[in-house]
Amino acid sequence: MAAITTMDGIAAGLQAQERKGFHKGSFTPAVAGGYYSLWLTNGQPGPGAAPGAVNGVVPTDATAGAFPFTNAVGDSYLGYVAATGLAVGTLVIYDRLWANSTTNVTAGAQAITFPGLSRYTSGVGVEAWVEWYVAGSATAATMTGTFTDQDGNTLQPGTFTVPAVTKAVGQMFPMDMPTGDSGVRAFSSMNIGTTHAAGTWGITMMKRLAEIPIRPSDQGASALNIIDLAMPEITDDACLAFMFQGAAAANTLAGSLAIAKSL
Repeated sequence: MAAITTMDGIAAGLQAQERKGFHKGSFTPAVAGGYYSLWLTNGQPGPGAAPGAVNGVVPTDATAGAFPFTNAVGDSYLGYVAATGLAVGTLVIYDRLWANSTTNVTAGAQAITFPGLSRYTSGVGVEAWVEWYVAGSATAATMTGTFTDQDGNTLQPGTFTVPAVTKAVGQMFPMDMPTGDSGVRAFSSMNIGTTHAAGTWGITMMKRLAEIPIRPSDQGASALNIIDLAMPEITDDACLAFMFQGAAAANTLAGSLAIAKSL
């Protein structure tokens, strides 16, 4: 496959781009400064669904909730993003690599049979998050997991710090990794630590592609070109999805993105 390595290649890739409009809302993050998944949020693309399985699923661009797009003859890159919203914050565009969900809110460990990553298989730069699918109780918990890191070291300890707040649908918490680890190749177990009275949650593994500042709506959209974005590659069949970090206020987001393609 041909990569884009020159300015002429960038120009040709942008001429062959696939442009997508998007909008999401209305949604309200539960905690100011926290992270909020837009996977279940109505809009364009439409809402996704909880994976419904402890061992998880590997989503693609054909999965409900993702942007459908056509794979390039060569390589694809995020070439342009423009976005605006009602509340200031940061819009994160990521490739959703694997996700599971479970109704187990009782303290104790759960084993996970991991199917393997189909994209970014080395695990470098892959992040793991707890994602809430059904609102949960206001219980503090230190969730722990075991994972395989980017170098193939197994049973590495990961920690998710969950504060004593009511977990809203879509709320997300990142995993802290040991010093020296730069990504997650596989997940093998999860322990919720403290029993919750309610809620459905899961682990989401993702590769972050871009972060777009959302300015006050009266200041217009933020627009980033392919150079501003540092040409993040979009792999074939990627499951492009959104996450928002910002104010705990009612919000909507809208904009467009372009996928530049080498020939």
